[in-house]
Amino acid sequence: MAYADILRDSLAWPSDAVWTFNTAAMALTVVAILGRNRDVTGSTSHTTERFAEFFKKKIDDIRSATAGIPPPEVCSRAMSSLAAFQPFAEADVRRIIMSSPIKSCSLDPVPTFLLREFVDLLLPDVTRMVNASLEEGRLPISQRHAIVTPLLKKPGLDTADMSNYRPVSNLGFMSKVVERAVAIRLNDYLTRNSGGATLWQSSANALPVCSYALPVALPVF
Repeated sequence: MAYADILRDSLAWPSDAVWTFNTAAMALTVVAILGRNRDVTGSTSHTTERFAEFFKKKIDDIRSATAGIPPPEVCSRAMSSLAAFQPFAEADVRRIIMSSPIKSCSLDPVPTFLLREFVDLLLPDVTRMVNASLEEGRLPISQRHAIVTPLLKKPGLDTADMSNYRPVSNLGFMSKVVERAVAIRLNDYLTRNSGGATLWQSSANALPVCSYALPVALPVF
């Protein structure tokens, strides 16, 4: 039955039946947007456990290969340091939310478009969560997760070879909001202080200075 026919027939339904239909349709739409009904298995026979072991081994191999490398030589040191992040006002957090891509993750309790639609109602709580994350130097436990999907690096590669896959992480929307807030504060700091990542300056020269200037607590992000 065509969608137009369903709408036409619904005009003759009782009000409670129309409400049930609309509620079910909205639920299916939300599930589709969040990707909770998607098939991520693809045509490969690899299991989740095998992918996890394979990617973990790659990380362990990189750590073993770089374990004996001495730290880079710091030729110059910054005279200032970033001891703490400045908190954000509600207007700043609202600007981050409204300028972010409208993407959702299955870990999100609500789709991003609903958060944006009711942003003024939720803004005080969202702002407190962002500022608490910046103050404590870590994300809430609920935001320390990601949906990792193995994808082929290029179309047509052999799906039986695990080395042809790369892990793609889909983070929750709020963790991305905090990430953008951290990026804004870091950019403000580097702009104000010489030796940072300024225009026409080599990143190779700026990185040792930045790594010395930033506090030890920041890598938790």
